Amino acid sequence: MAIATSSEAKLIEVRRKSFRDQAIWFLNSSEAGVDPEKCELVHKLEQKCTSIAQSGGPKKESVVDEFVAHQLLEFSNKPCTSNELRTFMESTSGRDSGSSGTSARRVSLAELLIYQ
Repeated sequence: MAIATSSEAKLIEVRRKSFRDQAIWFLNSSEAGVDPEKCELVHKLEQKCTSIAQSGGPKKESVVDEFVAHQLLEFSNKPCTSNELRTFMESTSGRDSGSSGTSARRVSLAELLIYQ
């Protein structure tokens, strides 16, 4: 097992937060927090993630699958190919020691916002 850098450790911590907390973290830690249009986009993406998670039942989600990730990227006018998204998702997966083998196909809202 590789030793996580401080950035990777922080991303693991943020990945476990609710979609709302991930959005707040992103806005507080980036220049997007001072741009009203970007703030609005982040808010809309957070609402979409929360809505999707609630439709799946009472289980608290903090990540979305690859299909939903594509929908969110298209919604934000930042579509990408399946290969591009999978490469990104694989580069961020496997860092969470509590994750299962399916984590490579799931990504957090914060990671998608960073990807954009």
